[in-house]
Amino acid sequence: LKFQPSKSAQGAQPPPRRTRGPMVTCQQQPRRQTQGADARPASGGGGNVAWEPSQEDVVASVASLYDDGLEPLGRLVLRRIRERHAAALAQQTGQPCDVEDAPFLHPKTLRRVCKACPALRMHELPGEGGEMKALLVGRSPLWVDVGSPVDVYGADMWAEAAKYFRGLRGDARLLPGGRYACAVMLLERNLPFFAGRSLGEMCHIVQLAITQKKILGYTDGRIVPWGFSDGAEKEHCAARCRPYSGTVRHPESRDCPVASWEQVRSGMAALLWSRSGPTPGVVPLSAVKRLFRSCFGLQLSETALGHTTVSDLLVDG
Repeated sequence: LKFQPSKSAQGAQPPPRRTRGPMVTCQQQPRRQTQGADARPASGGGGNVAWEPSQEDVVASVASLYDDGLEPLGRLVLRRIRERHAAALAQQTGQPCDVEDAPFLHPKTLRRVCKACPALRMHELPGEGGEMKALLVGRSPLWVDVGSPVDVYGADMWAEAAKYFRGLRGDARLLPGGRYACAVMLLERNLPFFAGRSLGEMCHIVQLAITQKKILGYTDGRIVPWGFSDGAEKEHCAARCRPYSGTVRHPESRDCPVASWEQVRSGMAALLWSRSGPTPGVVPLSAVKRLFRSCFGLQLSETALGHTTVSDLLVDG
């Protein structure tokens, strides 16, 4: 069997599927009229208040991302501006302030300020959902490629990190679900084996720890030590050819029998040969389980057939 991920729906007359709206970098909220580019709200708690930073604020935020070894993508610039504003509020009030206490900054506002600022050059990233990055004029970009698969950190650091994460208990093992926020928290813990690392390097380390090293993983939207992750549980189930309970998200699926190898092969053949979709012979990988449930009344469990991912299951089939 061959499969090809696709955005189009496919299958033997599947039921209407829920659709997701367009991806945005910030939640959309009504804008409040500001008194010029330097306007600031008087206090925090402004997550529902729109504002416009000064050009100096934006340049300083972009420069701080350069210093951290992070590519100044629009979403990171937005966050860094709010982080700096929250820090200023904390200093002013003497009370701790979270980034969510900073006023809301719309991406379109950031674009407008960047375009008008002579110290910045805005670069659009095609195919990235409208993402952009703000470059400092006259400063060479020296960023960490946080998505790179190349490991440059050494076996000793990884051994110390693995030992540390295995020993975590209770709430200490629950890390933020985002790579950036997780890296920030780990730096705040002042761990000796991460000493001297930039925030960009920490983002890369978190990425490698999840994707290659099996030191960290995900569960319930949080990053956790690998032994407590969904990935580890799936490996455990696959090794014993048992269904993974975490994949049963629909109540009706609990009553569905688990598909056998023969049922997987015949079911995929029926879906691929169906002419009901806009692209015959193509089934979106993300829709395969739903189609098995709705069209055949079967639960497609990759772990019950000895695999941890649906893609590996279909390749083996």
